[in-house]
Amino acid sequence: MFKNNILTAWRNLVRNRLYSFINISGLALGIGCAILIFCLLRYHLSFDNFHKDEDRIYRVVSKTTYDMIDYSQGIPAPFGKAFGNDYTYAEKIAMRVNRTGVLFSTTGRDIKRFKENAAYVEPEYFDIFNFPMLEGNAKQALIAPDMAIVTNKIAKKLFPNENAIGKQLVLNNKDVYTINGVLKDIPVNSDQQQQIYLSYANFKKHNQWQASDSSWSSISSGVQCFLKLKPGVKAQEVENSFPQLIKKYCKPADANSYFFYLQPLSSIHFDTRYDGKIEPKYLWALAFIGLFLVITACINFINLATAQSLNRGKEVGVRKTMGGSTAQMFSQIMAETAVLVITAILIGMGLAIIVLPLFNQLFHTEIARNEFLKWPVLSFAVVLLIVVTLLSGYYPSIKLAKFNPVEALKGKITQQQGGGISIRRVLIILQFTIVQLMIIASIVIAKQMRFSLNSDLGFNKDNILLIDLPGKSAKALPTLHNQLSQIPGISNISFCSSAPMSDSNDWYGFKFDNRPTEEAFQVNVKRGDDHYLSTFGLKLIAGHNITSSDTVSGYLVNETMLKKLNLSTPQEALQKRLIVNGFSFPIVGVIKDFHNESFHAGIDPICIFSMSKDFYRCAVRIPAKSTKEDLLAIQTLFTKTFPDNVFSYSFLDKDIQEMYESEISLQQLMEAMVGISIVIGCMGLYGLVSFMAVQRRKEIGVRKVLGASVRSVLWLFGREFSRLLIIAFLIAAPCAWLLMSHWLQDFVYRINIDATIFLLSLTITAFIATVAIGYTSLKASLANPIKNIRTE
Repeated sequence: MFKNNILTAWRNLVRNRLYSFINISGLALGIGCAILIFCLLRYHLSFDNFHKDEDRIYRVVSKTTYDMIDYSQGIPAPFGKAFGNDYTYAEKIAMRVNRTGVLFSTTGRDIKRFKENAAYVEPEYFDIFNFPMLEGNAKQALIAPDMAIVTNKIAKKLFPNENAIGKQLVLNNKDVYTINGVLKDIPVNSDQQQQIYLSYANFKKHNQWQASDSSWSSISSGVQCFLKLKPGVKAQEVENSFPQLIKKYCKPADANSYFFYLQPLSSIHFDTRYDGKIEPKYLWALAFIGLFLVITACINFINLATAQSLNRGKEVGVRKTMGGSTAQMFSQIMAETAVLVITAILIGMGLAIIVLPLFNQLFHTEIARNEFLKWPVLSFAVVLLIVVTLLSGYYPSIKLAKFNPVEALKGKITQQQGGGISIRRVLIILQFTIVQLMIIASIVIAKQMRFSLNSDLGFNKDNILLIDLPGKSAKALPTLHNQLSQIPGISNISFCSSAPMSDSNDWYGFKFDNRPTEEAFQVNVKRGDDHYLSTFGLKLIAGHNITSSDTVSGYLVNETMLKKLNLSTPQEALQKRLIVNGFSFPIVGVIKDFHNESFHAGIDPICIFSMSKDFYRCAVRIPAKSTKEDLLAIQTLFTKTFPDNVFSYSFLDKDIQEMYESEISLQQLMEAMVGISIVIGCMGLYGLVSFMAVQRRKEIGVRKVLGASVRSVLWLFGREFSRLLIIAFLIAAPCAWLLMSHWLQDFVYRINIDATIFLLSLTITAFIATVAIGYTSLKASLANPIKNIRTE
């Protein structure tokens, strides 16, 4: 019986090629997207879950509340030592100080220079995290100063035919480290992606104040502490001890604004307040998108299957007349559904494998193709097979199996027996509610991204090349400036600590106008030379520009700084003194406000001053139509000025775009999924129109015999479609408004969701759907009416 059902199912699918193609295509697209989204969810949910006792591993994070709330994954450097001395909650404690883009070089005859992410770590770090050693002893490798552990990737890159143990690395052309261990490569699903680990003793040696026991007033995002709690110790119990620790070691001014918390290892990847990569709400959004696509594909199948059932009435009648039972008919239709779904899953998985490289590029992931052969993905495919088969096949199978054999043989299957048009209407309304919901969401995201990236930021971000400068390069900067200015097309050059808008910000408490105590808020500090304003197009509204110097000589402040200080005019601030980080100098100028962070945050109080030893970047305004040769010329001059360094650069507009990485990825996914859902939705409309054309063929024939025009017949279909589309829109619009209003709350500067967004969504859907139903409705209206009436 089973073999017979499968063979019959296959014959029916081959016989109805168009029907099978539409169903398989819709299901394959929906299932392929669902599998890709499942792999993406699995990828993100797998981060750092491979560590032993990962449920007992925590990172200590901080929150400061001066005039605003600021979150940081960093804590004061002496925290680890103090906590270990005062409390016994932790089994292991390890400090880590991150260094990004550090210059390293090898020693010997063939010197290799490169930049890599590194970290100073205490030896206990490798007792907390399970990163296996290929060579050396992790517990002993970093006890002594001047030692390093590298990953296998770095070892093979630098010493392809040699043992890396005992080889030397030079940090910033100065500090020599001996490689004392080789780690197995860090898995891609880990947020701990440092490739070189250095002795923590060297951090203490080169950063004596920050590493000292008295540096509790300094919180840097790169200085982090990890704990592995003892079995049975609760996180809340540990957190309850932090206020007493803060009170004991921090200054009174800081103690009232410092708050420390334990962040579980499992949440590091998802908490964007502390530099997490993706928020859980985006994972939920992805899951719902995958679910919606599968639902729309199932709706297509149900509509087409029930429409097709009217053409299979005689087949059912013959089978039942020959003794076939309702159960046999049900199993036959379910077998056909299962064969179709299996085919769609295989095609969908093939499509997913083909587009995986593009998918990885879009979402900045590293999902391997062999992921599709692992049991979680295969199990998901089996679940999809069962669920989709039941969702898609159960209702058509029940309706078809219950046909009256006599009426079926006479071709008198009624609308109700064929499934009824009302259930089909409900399904189409649901389908196009989902489609319009996704279209509106996609339009809102696209408009917000366009607003964020194209709005006036208060400075010029276009055609700015940012070059990383080596440490202690102040003496060579005039030479570099003179040489770069000789390149045709370069109009402005500035040395600075960072661009006006940057994800790297320094904050300091300060005193104003000789007041005895620090202000209740901190100031965002930027260092730049006298070309900083002209290079970035910042506007001076009072006073004069700063002058380039090796030490601070005066400050520029922005309008927000004046508002925070309760000053009504820029002139009130001029020549008033600021004491920032121990430097007491007058305010010499006021600049117009500019956005220093993404649109997720407001404009901060800012002060700019010149201090050449803190210039880490060179900003160069290049021609709008610059070529590779222009960039090569800049690189050549840089290498000539700093022969022992690696030329690395970025473009300011790209750096700003990366601040919206999650939103842009979501936008691109939504646009792709909207396209796919529209394709699937059009197939669903084809199913509805096919049903209407079959069900109403006699009515159409009578109308044409009585003189009805092709246009009036087309309107017969269009009127039905219009009603369904408007109902779907009325459901989708308020739901989309609520969802996207909530999403926009993450932005301080955001668009308004106006009526044009909803009208655009309705117009797009109406146009595409009209095109989709046009062929079938036109075919029905042009059919010979005599053939349609003859069945009476």
